[in-house]
Amino acid sequence: MSREKRQSRRRRLPFGRSAVLEVDGCSHNVKLDDLSRGGALIATTVAITGGQSLVLKAFLPLGAPELTLPCQLVRVIPPRDASEGRRHRLAVRFTGLDQETVQRLEAFVAAGSRDVMLDDALANREARTDKSRPS
Repeated sequence: MSREKRQSRRRRLPFGRSAVLEVDGCSHNVKLDDLSRGGALIATTVAITGGQSLVLKAFLPLGAPELTLPCQLVRVIPPRDASEGRRHRLAVRFTGLDQETVQRLEAFVAAGSRDVMLDDALANREARTDKSRPS
């Protein structure tokens, strides 16, 4: 496991998104915290060590078919505090993705970026409008 920097934009999923992580053929329910073209951050209680075969399976919005994402463990992030219980986070890097899957991931991440930029623009406009109104 290495301390590599991310190379692509990611989309944070503030309320998480359910997914399945297959570890050496056994399926485990996990929560996606963020997703990018190159990998994901997953919250789970499953104990993972380097060298295991990992496949992340997730549905993106709009009824598209399930994504099957072979991946490898980059690092394990321990729980920050007791409120997280035994749940730790796994940073994984996708491996061997076909072009269609990469394009679907890029579109999902880009749509999230547009949503964030639109929310920021609306918040800034509302703040300017509030300042211009007489008190």
